Amino acid sequence: MGIVSGLAAGVAYNMIRKLKTSEHPLVIVFYFPLVTLPVASIIMYFDWVMPQGWDWVMLLWIGFCTQSAQYFMTVAYQTGNLSRVSSLSYMGVLYALIFGFFLFGETFPLASYIGMALVLVGILLNLRVK
Repeated sequence: MGIVSGLAAGVAYNMIRKLKTSEHPLVIVFYFPLVTLPVASIIMYFDWVMPQGWDWVMLLWIGFCTQSAQYFMTVAYQTGNLSRVSSLSYMGVLYALIFGFFLFGETFPLASYIGMALVLVGILLNLRVK
């Protein structure tokens, strides 16, 4: 699943780069949810939970932040060095680790931390060499 996910992400990022001369970033961001909506709809059909109260506010905030991040990431892929921008996207692992620990008290086995460290070292080496 990880390899297929990485391959699909690589194809998507290269497509974004190819579309830089013909499409505005907002058009690209608009079509990402439209592609995932059919798959998400099938999954939601079997496990739907109706949001209650503040859940709606949180979902709207998450949607706003996600769309904003997707827009800026699309602009970065269209204007920046593709290998450098894609390497920096893996810094999300570090942010997720920090937020998960401080906000939710999440911890992982030692092997997970070693794997995350290897990914981060690979990122730094990639940025240093290129």
